[in-house]
Amino acid sequence: MREDQPMTVQVASPVTFRPKNAESRALLEAVAQHRGLSVSKLVAEAADKFARQYIEKVGPEKFASDLHEAAERRERSLQRQVAQFLKQTDDVASSDEQEESSSTRNTHDDAVAGSGR
Repeated sequence: MREDQPMTVQVASPVTFRPKNAESRALLEAVAQHRGLSVSKLVAEAADKFARQYIEKVGPEKFASDLHEAAERRERSLQRQVAQFLKQTDDVASSDEQEESSSTRNTHDDAVAGSGR
């Protein structure tokens, strides 16, 4: 990187949550203030610590395996939804074609009848 180019810093996107009630919010604010942190920083640290402890408890391999299985289930579900949507789209298109064909036949029949044939 050249010295005249600014360094790009990747920042995580925000995550929001709603405390259970006003007392819970006040507690978080008091602890954050006591520790010299913002509520956001306090919650981010606590969430990160919890996530790391959870993965350690479950086991990193099992955790990764479970995530992979969940992703596969979501993918299969999405594929079924797309297939169903396409089938419904095809059914509507078929129905529209049949109506158009019927309408064209009726117009032709009316024209033939009107010409005296």
